Amino acid sequence: MTERMRVGLLLAVSMLIYANTLSNSSAFDDRLYVFQNPSVTHFSVRGLLEPEKASNVLRPVTFATFALNWALGGERPFGYDLFKYPCGPVHASWPTGSGPAEFQTAVAIYPDFPEAISNYGLVEFCLGHDQKAKMLFERVLSLNAKGTVDYNNIELNSAGLLMKLGENDQAPKILDPLIEEWPGFSPARSDRAIIRYQRGDVAGARSDAEMALRADPSNTQALNLLNKLNLTIKGGTGGQ
Repeated sequence: MTERMRVGLLLAVSMLIYANTLSNSSAFDDRLYVFQNPSVTHFSVRGLLEPEKASNVLRPVTFATFALNWALGGERPFGYDLFKYPCGPVHASWPTGSGPAEFQTAVAIYPDFPEAISNYGLVEFCLGHDQKAKMLFERVLSLNAKGTVDYNNIELNSAGLLMKLGENDQAPKILDPLIEEWPGFSPARSDRAIIRYQRGDVAGARSDAEMALRADPSNTQALNLLNKLNLTIKGGTGGQ
């Protein structure tokens, strides 16, 4: 099979897997990066080449695609989600190891830049290098960068990694204050719901899962857990 055929097959498979997300609502940080971003809503080349004021993030290519989506469909998330289709296969077709090497360079140049370190951690996490990812996430959190726009997502990723490593006693130490500050942060709610369910706290798990779905009806993790809880109740009732 040629390289072109492999990339084409990867694109087709990713489209099939990703298709169910096209009806999802906007994500947690879309309001800042899209709806309240003048580079997107009032496009200009000059604005595109300047950092986004609230977060000091410079992403001209990303914001240019957001601006095009805004011009074509406004706030509707369908176009933004559709653009992500080719991104996964393109990234997956990069030479193995090129991503970490690039982030290593970025972190070497900007050793205290939280976004560079957290993105490096995400790459290592996706590659299955869990301990390396954990070290990078801990480094980001130690920088006390709570004022940055992505800090909540960094905390969420850190908690998710702890859950993957089976450290469910540590993950709530991140999730509890995060939820207290942002009660409607759906992914954090559903993660904590999973932990509570695994601990046998069925009432707490149900409460968090319901809150997660109330904030984001497309949260499949919360929906699957609620379905599991409901089936357990029906099974128990049926056995009586």
